[in-house]
Amino acid sequence: MTAISTHVYSAFLIGTPDVELSLIGGDVSLDAGRWPHVQASVRVVADPATLDALDPRSDPRVRLVVHAVTPSGVQDRTFNLGIRDRAVSQSGAVVTLELASDEKLLADFRPLVDDVTPISYQSSLRAIVNYVLGKVIPGTALQASPAHDGDMTTYTDAENNFRDPRLVGSYIGAGCTVARDAVWPGIVDGVQHYAMWLHTPSSSDSYGYLLGPGSMNGMQVGETWIISATGRVNIAQGGTIGPRARKLVVFMDVGGYIEMQSLALPTSGVARRSLEFTIPQGCREVFIRAYHGATSGEVQWSRVRLTRKTTQPGVDDTEYFWGGKADTATYDYSWSGDPDVSVSKRRAVIDRRPELLAWRAGRSAIDFLHPLVQVHGLRLVCDEQRRWTLRDENYTAPDSLAIRYAVNLIDGNDKISRDDDTWCDAAIIRYRWRDYQGVQQERLDTFAEPGATRAVEIVKDTPWPGAGFAEYWVRRAQQRGREVSATVVSDWRAHAEQPISVVLTGAPTQVGTTQSVAFNFDDDRMTVTTRTTDTPFGAIDLLTGTIDGLTGTIDAL
Repeated sequence: MTAISTHVYSAFLIGTPDVELSLIGGDVSLDAGRWPHVQASVRVVADPATLDALDPRSDPRVRLVVHAVTPSGVQDRTFNLGIRDRAVSQSGAVVTLELASDEKLLADFRPLVDDVTPISYQSSLRAIVNYVLGKVIPGTALQASPAHDGDMTTYTDAENNFRDPRLVGSYIGAGCTVARDAVWPGIVDGVQHYAMWLHTPSSSDSYGYLLGPGSMNGMQVGETWIISATGRVNIAQGGTIGPRARKLVVFMDVGGYIEMQSLALPTSGVARRSLEFTIPQGCREVFIRAYHGATSGEVQWSRVRLTRKTTQPGVDDTEYFWGGKADTATYDYSWSGDPDVSVSKRRAVIDRRPELLAWRAGRSAIDFLHPLVQVHGLRLVCDEQRRWTLRDENYTAPDSLAIRYAVNLIDGNDKISRDDDTWCDAAIIRYRWRDYQGVQQERLDTFAEPGATRAVEIVKDTPWPGAGFAEYWVRRAQQRGREVSATVVSDWRAHAEQPISVVLTGAPTQVGTTQSVAFNFDDDRMTVTTRTTDTPFGAIDLLTGTIDGLTGTIDAL
């Protein structure tokens, strides 16, 4: 113990009730550049019954409690950590427990089957993180603050193989009059669209052809296709209503016809209907009908899409588009040939694929989430109270530390290194992965400061999340060129990422943030490492209070 402060440490095996452990020493540390954010190593003496309960395979937890009386007042702090490793010294019956914050639980959890649910949350990074946290640790979610979020919307290239998606041409059918209606759906995204108008029916098997009998229309055996269209009942159906009424129906000729039907349109309102079909062996032709299917009333169909089914998860193969649609910030649209009579093409401007948000079987929760948060310049952190936050490079923990030579410094070290891999002014992030077709993919994310002289390469085995992490890495690395390490009496208000100023003999005042804080129970001391910058004597950063609270002007300071 020191002469000016007392520190009392306790440890409890969390349960119902908690069991106090005989704590004889150890340490606990917090590090902004490490996951798990919090780690501890403690030594306890335990009886056989308690020893069994400390088996890390049963996921036990330990609460470390600190009560300190210091010249600045009473300080209390609690750490709730999971046991990761237990080692027993047979000679001294001493048990060494390695403890960690809950990021380690995210490393433990791996789904047994692909989970595409995160794709449904793609508009919000926070929603994706909360979904994963809830799967791994039920009831867990991010703290409300910091409120960082990010858009993870995915984009895919696609084709619409229906060569008249606006229905500007003429169509034939049977059992009713087939005409083109210009009133509905009318203007779609600034362009006139038409509907196939089925009216004056004479048969309950009345329909119009979307694809007429004849060739395979470019479809190959074994391929899966999807036909989709938007429809409505314009005048209520009556009389005899047949089994195909208000449906899309596909017929495939294999020497006899295979027939497949979509769900029927509702009797009122507008709805989109789709039908998936696979081309069978021996198929000689495919044709598709849009049905009326009653002997009175009117049915209309519009905005048709015919496309090969994608293998990527979460892709909507029924979303309507056409080659003449105006380009957007996310997609470019074009025709493969002449407008309204050729294949429509959609090309993603933003290269972020749905497979990024497919949580693949066997991939840990932490490995799934890391690239998603990093591309937005964020880190996912769990503190000693099991509170989860998303933190950016400007995050600062509350309070501040001041360490001074000949005041409270016990020992210190000032190191500057060019060879330390944590410092660079340029970065190449190489993403490598296999897509859902099994094709090896690779993308580069790069960033360099003007006049950069040292680049690092980081390889990540994960789908491309978009550019941004390289810049974040360099920005953060710029704060790591100089490392100051200082040992003082433990201040239990200290955190990683806390504002700090350090004065060492023979060095300029260092102002920055703490990188790590390591508390030692054996000698009541803590060692702080910092990311700092040189601050000249007299700088405003060294003044107490705030600029607003100063008298006079800045020029007079």
